[in-house]
Amino acid sequence: MFFISDAYAQTAPAARPAGGAAGWSSILFMGAIFVVFYFLLIRPQVKRQKEHKTLIEGLSKGDEILTSGGMVGKITDIDAQYLRLQVATVNDKAVEISVQRSAVSTLLAQGNHQVAVTPAPVRSARRRRERACCSLLCARPLLDAYAISDD
Repeated sequence: MFFISDAYAQTAPAARPAGGAAGWSSILFMGAIFVVFYFLLIRPQVKRQKEHKTLIEGLSKGDEILTSGGMVGKITDIDAQYLRLQVATVNDKAVEISVQRSAVSTLLAQGNHQVAVTPAPVRSARRRRERACCSLLCARPLLDAYAISDD
């Protein structure tokens, strides 16, 4: 066999004395890593959790909040686990949703949130047909290029 070389056994390394400096240095290194993780990861997270808990406990009716899902609204009712938020007003009727208290991410300053929303204009059937024809005309060069029929 041309590519296989012979394998020779090596001699064992010299035995180290038990409990030498190598054992202590690895323990000190692991301790240093734990301290770094504590100050960079664990401590800031615990601080954020405490701030979020005080934020949730301090909510009251009329506060304007931002949820973790991005919804902004004014609190209209508070339950033990849920909040009722007014997120809009359409045709003089309040649009309310129910969210969990833990979903609150930020308490907004009063007056920054405007809940009045004007409804979107209703499109006529003619306008919808025009838009459909336009999109078909825009897609025509693609259909012709690939010889795809639109029947």
